[in-house]
Amino acid sequence: MKTLATIVGAVVLIVLSSIWYGYVLSIVWGWFITPTFSTPHLRIPAAIGVAAAIRFITSPYSESKDEDEHKPASERILSGIIKAFVVPAFTLFFCWIVKHWM
Repeated sequence: MKTLATIVGAVVLIVLSSIWYGYVLSIVWGWFITPTFSTPHLRIPAAIGVAAAIRFITSPYSESKDEDEHKPASERILSGIIKAFVVPAFTLFFCWIVKHWM
């Protein structure tokens, strides 16, 4: 049962973080890329695809670190949640500040 909960949690994390990354990318795109290069706005579904492609290209598969293998699954999921939601939130905040200089 614990394994099933871990798998479901990982799938939910992947879906929610993909939507969050896409949302943040669509906002940042609208702030910087659209006015600078006169491109159309990037809608959230397209931004999810672009974000996924960028992550695929820039984050090659790597072996997990030995210290991560010894952590409980719940701790690894919590770490994934923090990385998946805090990093885009910080990016959005940083870009919001930079936007005011344009």
